[in-house]
Order: sequence, then structure tokens, then C-alpha cells
Amino acid sequence: MSVFRNDASGFMACDRFVIEHPAIYKMMTYGDQEGPGSLRLPIVNWNTWGLPPRGILTWLGAQALGVYRYPWHPDQCQVMTPLGKDKAGALTVLRDHFGTPEQVQLGVKQMQLIYAHTQAVFRRRNQKTIVLHRSFRDDLHTVEGYADRLISQRCAALHLGLDSFQLNTNLLTSWSESDGYGGYPVTISVEHPVENVFWGSDLIASKSWHPEKAAVEAGEWVIIDRSFDGRLTVPVSGVSPGQLPVNWRPQYERGSHRTLSANGRAAAAQAYLSAQADRLEPLQHPFPPYYPSRRLMLSFKQRLKLACWIIRGKG
Repeated sequence: MSVFRNDASGFMACDRFVIEHPAIYKMMTYGDQEGPGSLRLPIVNWNTWGLPPRGILTWLGAQALGVYRYPWHPDQCQVMTPLGKDKAGALTVLRDHFGTPEQVQLGVKQMQLIYAHTQAVFRRRNQKTIVLHRSFRDDLHTVEGYADRLISQRCAALHLGLDSFQLNTNLLTSWSESDGYGGYPVTISVEHPVENVFWGSDLIASKSWHPEKAAVEAGEWVIIDRSFDGRLTVPVSGVSPGQLPVNWRPQYERGSHRTLSANGRAAAAQAYLSAQADRLEPLQHPFPPYYPSRRLMLSFKQRLKLACWIIRGKG
């Protein structure tokens, strides 16, 4: 019997792909030097959660793989508008690098080659699925935010004896091969079919003077959601809610629903899950991490990362 692996480790240097398209390389990676005189784009890159590169790469990626959603089921990048310098930079990149049908097709072709390379590597590894993790948190002042909804859906599914539930997601999302992320207490683990893996840090070659250097944030994998309605199936057993406040209750048991009977709670849980499927809004852009003192249990590396975040003015 063939044994298929589902891990995200053991990749080699020969598994890395060289991205030829200058703009796509700079948006997808840290944007390290391609050669003498190479200029940076007027926008940040995917690794820094920039809206312009995510919007442009999502647009190209969807065309490359023929992935389209129902009307009114948008991706975050399709409904949010970059502001100020981000807006000016995004429009400059579009005009300079994707301003003609021919330039767009070159970009789409490059994305297709990246995806084809990713799939070829997984075939060589005899791999059908990959287990990845994604972490979330809500802003301190957010009421009923995305992470709160996620945990509430988990509670509802548990109450109803379900094995899984569905979660709103973007077309392209970043996942990690490691379990959890400092300051983001809610984590989900999902076993994805490798056909949904677009690219990963172990599969993109750096163009710096040090080829062994990571061009993409270490351990990062990008998943494409192929569903028409933008809903990802999450196993109940794959949700780690982190440290919840003692008085926390799922959204469907708050307010006037706090005194429901057992049957009433079951009905409320079912109604809550059904209501989530009818929500058409995209995943909202996360706020900068907030670290309550009760959760500030970070390693030295995580503390250093937080300090750098604050120094750069993002805290």
C-alpha cells in the first residue's frame, strides 16, 4: 500500500522555482535584489500584509487558475481600497507592469508556471494533502470579530455534534507549517489537498547574492480557495481557541439568549451556523497585533519580532 505524506517539511534546494517576472517576484517575496540597478516597487510585498500586492496577486492568481466566485461573495482585496501612498503605488504598478492585455497575460502565465511547479514538487514527493495552520485574533475594541465568530462557530458545531463547520475566507490566504503564532491565540489546523497550494517559502528561489536565503517568510504557504461561495471547511478538532476569558460565551448565547434551555441552545446554535452561511462580507483586514498581559507568554524570538514591529511604527 502506498503511504502518502501530509507534512510541510523535507523540501530541498532543488525544489525552488526562479520567478522571472520582476514585478511578481517583488510582490510575492521580500523583494531582494535581482541585479545591479534593480528598483523596488512603490508598494510593499505580500509578506508585510500589504493590500496592493495581495490585491494584484489575487487578481492574477484567480485568472491563472480560472477561480471565480459567485456575485456578492467578494474577497477582501476586491472591496477594500488602498489609501494614500498605497493607492498611488498600486495604480503605478498596474499601469507600468499590467497596463496592456499582453502584459496581463505575461503575469497570468507566470502565476500558472509557479502553480505548475508547486504541483510538480508535490507529485515527486508522492503527497496528496498538507496539514497547515492559521492563527487569528481580534482587536481589543472589536466586538464580535472574526476570531470571536470562529470560536462561536466551533462551539455551535460541538453543541450539535458536527465534525466541521464553514468559515468565510479570502481567495488567497497565508498559512504556516508551524502550530500557532505569538499574539494570535486562536489557531485552526486544516489538511488541505495539495491542489489548493499555490506557492510556499520552500518552493521560491531567492535572487539575492545568497541563493540559499529565504525569499518568502519562512514556513509560509499560500492556499487558494476554489469555492464559489468563499467558504472553507474547518474540522472542529482542528480549532485551538487559546485562553478565553472566564465569562466568555459564544455569540448565540449572549444578551437575551443567556437563559436558553438545552433545546433552545441547540436551536440557537443551528440558527447561528445557518446565518453565517448567508453573510456575504469578506474576511476583514486584521488590525496590528494586540498583546494583552495575560497572553504575553512569548519566546525571546517572538518578543524581538514584536519590538521590531513597534519600532517600525506598526504597534
